[in-house]
Amino acid sequence: MPNFDFGTPVSAPSLAAYATFADLVERYDVDRIKRLATDDRTEISVADLANHPRITAVLKSAAGRVEVSLFSGARYSRDDLNNLTENSKAYLTDLVCELAMLLLIRARGKNPEEREIMERRCESSLKELSSGKDVFALAPQIDAGLMEHVPITSIDIVNRNLTSDTLRGHLFAN
Repeated sequence: MPNFDFGTPVSAPSLAAYATFADLVERYDVDRIKRLATDDRTEISVADLANHPRITAVLKSAAGRVEVSLFSGARYSRDDLNNLTENSKAYLTDLVCELAMLLLIRARGKNPEEREIMERRCESSLKELSSGKDVFALAPQIDAGLMEHVPITSIDIVNRNLTSDTLRGHLFAN
């Protein structure tokens, strides 16, 4: 893979950046990104492309789309997503980059078949993550589906059974 100088991307410090321009270029062809990002077909350097307003906008929008899906129901927080490691972080980055490419393709109105495939794949991934069918590798999410086995003692059984004895005469016929 060619070694690109991406310059220093401009970003607000408070924004959650789940994917960067460098991540986008690692996953998709830089020439295709250039064609999708520029309106007038002028030649643009990779460093200038890193700070291009459309690239910044689609990466922010894609990150926002992920947050909207995953923050619903308080399944994940921004801290959870920022603290993902290795494989889970790579999956999140892939998802954000694919959503960003989808937004670039939509802006051009080209490749309806490719756009439809990407939309289905992204929506499916977000739906499975937000519903809990798929989870990121965070202990609370992984353990959420595990049943906890609590041993029952004879005292517990007696206490449960006494409930009906206590209510006899009030709710039950003698």
